[in-house]
Amino acid sequence: MKRFLKIVVLILIIGTSRIKGVKAESFYEDNWITGVYANLVDGNFSKPQLMRFIRRKSDNQASYCLTPRVLLYEDEIYDVTDLNLTEEQDKRIKKLAYFGYGYSNHTSNEWYAITQFMIWKTVEPNMDIFFTDKFKGNRITRFIDEINELENLINQYDIKPNVSITDLKLNYLEQVEDSNNVIKDYKINKTDGIDASIDNNIIYIKSTIPGNHTIEFNKEYNLYNNDPIYYKASRGQNILVPGNLKANNYKLNINVSKANVVLTKSDTNTEEVLEGAEYGLYDSNYNLVNKLVTDEQGKAVFTDLMPGVYNFLEIKAPIGYQVDNTYHDFIVDDAYEYIFLNDDRIKADVYLNKFISMDGIIQPEKNIEFEIYDLDDNLITNLTTNNKGVASINLEYGKYKIHQVNTTDGFSKVNDFYVDINNNEDKIYYLNDIKIEEKFKKELKNKKEEKKEQLSDNNLEEKNNNLDIKEELKENKVDNNPINNPKTLDSSIYIYIIVGYISFIVLLYLIACIKDHKE
Repeated sequence: MKRFLKIVVLILIIGTSRIKGVKAESFYEDNWITGVYANLVDGNFSKPQLMRFIRRKSDNQASYCLTPRVLLYEDEIYDVTDLNLTEEQDKRIKKLAYFGYGYSNHTSNEWYAITQFMIWKTVEPNMDIFFTDKFKGNRITRFIDEINELENLINQYDIKPNVSITDLKLNYLEQVEDSNNVIKDYKINKTDGIDASIDNNIIYIKSTIPGNHTIEFNKEYNLYNNDPIYYKASRGQNILVPGNLKANNYKLNINVSKANVVLTKSDTNTEEVLEGAEYGLYDSNYNLVNKLVTDEQGKAVFTDLMPGVYNFLEIKAPIGYQVDNTYHDFIVDDAYEYIFLNDDRIKADVYLNKFISMDGIIQPEKNIEFEIYDLDDNLITNLTTNNKGVASINLEYGKYKIHQVNTTDGFSKVNDFYVDINNNEDKIYYLNDIKIEEKFKKELKNKKEEKKEQLSDNNLEEKNNNLDIKEELKENKVDNNPINNPKTLDSSIYIYIIVGYISFIVLLYLIACIKDHKE
């Protein structure tokens, strides 16, 4: 009867398992692990043993004991169940079973013993569990490196990559390192508008499309064909069959910004960077996109540009330089485009045509030296006229003073004069030295003319003063004649004139008579 009931119970258990979609299992103890001894001690309880495998009968899958105080009964039927474990114990046991025996190069029998040892210590934290040198032997320290390796593996499971990048320049290949050094174990599951690859601990990222993008990384733990399973029977040990762990996922969100174009302006000859050059940025249809002025480093940075064809045109050149009227086209297809443009310094040829005037004839004056100074009176250079009386020089932008050093004997020198170079047009000067006498005559004539003008001006002033006085007398009705009787005065004058005239005639007559008597 008892045997019959046992069979019925077994049938019910199997039937229930099938209803749930889970197969009931049986387990057995397999081969011993030679030379690996352990002891489990809790107060008066002690369980020394030679380590051995536990396997599932259906597929010989290595499994682990979760209740070290209890024996394994091979005739029991084990059903899938949830065990009374803490969340921390549950996660750790599953990780130990996955990364322990059978993972990577953990294929030796000792790795099974190490895994079982660490699972016991997890489910029985208050029990003293240790390796011994023999059955019922002394405590020994063993498998330290292997235990540390397993601890590192289960700890790294919870460590996700740490990649410090949120912004990426268009078409720029970025190399980013994972500071947690775990990205090498991940695979790229999905990329959205971006190219990415992993090489050891470096992620290489590049995008040709501006905007927000996501890279999804995935780390699979699929060593087995099943998830971890807990089994329990009516008596005996609780069993864990190892299985796959939940995959780790990691997302990297990246904003791919538009392109930047860096324009650098410099002097054509010296390569000195130029501040103050204003440039217009135009699209392929020559529509103005933006205007910027180069800074003290000669740079102007045009940002947030979509890929395409653009043109640069100089609107205003730096002081002292020629405006570049040429459109410079370029293609934006990378995060940074670097454009280098030059300006030519404003220069002009200065020609000094030197002559002398001799007897009204003008002829070239050779071997005449000139000095050229800047506005701070620093001597820049000297030049001398040739046989044709010509001296020339090319001067850069600025204002200069020209001084004649020597001259032909007997001739004067031209006065100092200034030349302003503010464009590229030639500056031509005709300079004439004249004889010193002629110079003096000219100066004397000029002085006489000046004096004559001065006298003329003085007479005019005096005449004006007299007119002013007469006007004043007229207005005040004052007679300017000091004689009180003008009529009497007039008659006396007539008498004197007549008497004087008669006396003069008589005198002439007497002289004539005397002359005749002598003859």
